[in-house]
Amino acid sequence: MKLNEKNILDYLDDRLCEKDCADMEAALERSGNKASDVDDARLAMRALHALASEEHIAVSENFWPRLREKLPEQTPRNAFSQITSTLSGALWPSNSKWAVSARVAVVVAVLAMASLWLGPQRTMTPSSAQLSPSEKAFVTRSMQRHADYVNTPPTVNNLPLPVGDAGSADHNSEPPDDGYIP
Repeated sequence: MKLNEKNILDYLDDRLCEKDCADMEAALERSGNKASDVDDARLAMRALHALASEEHIAVSENFWPRLREKLPEQTPRNAFSQITSTLSGALWPSNSKWAVSARVAVVVAVLAMASLWLGPQRTMTPSSAQLSPSEKAFVTRSMQRHADYVNTPPTVNNLPLPVGDAGSADHNSEPPDDGYIP
């Protein structure tokens, strides 16, 4: 019989037939180190079975209060401090090989944000500031022409178009069409 874990456990639990049990004992005699391991396992199993069969130990009613009295004083922990300690453990890992790089990354990010907010603010120079006087005059004339075009009423062949809705009372005396077709 092979000395593998399954066979040894079956042997220790007395689940082998007589022939397999005799084969196991013969294999254990040939292998001295396995035999001592099996004897240790058998002794541990007997101790566990004996412990499980013993009666449970009863404690007195004032056991827990007396135990609490003997414990050293600790500051009471509130939910906020528990959350804070959990988050700090997650954000600042102390026993990790990545702890230093995580701290450096946070410091770099904070410094970058601070330099953006507190650094010198650049003002945009309008592109017209770099124009020559003739170019500035051309831009000014073009802007004035555009303003005049936008502010004049629309015309067709230099005739003014009516302002407002074509069906309104100031242009037409007929009532507006309500969608009825006779």
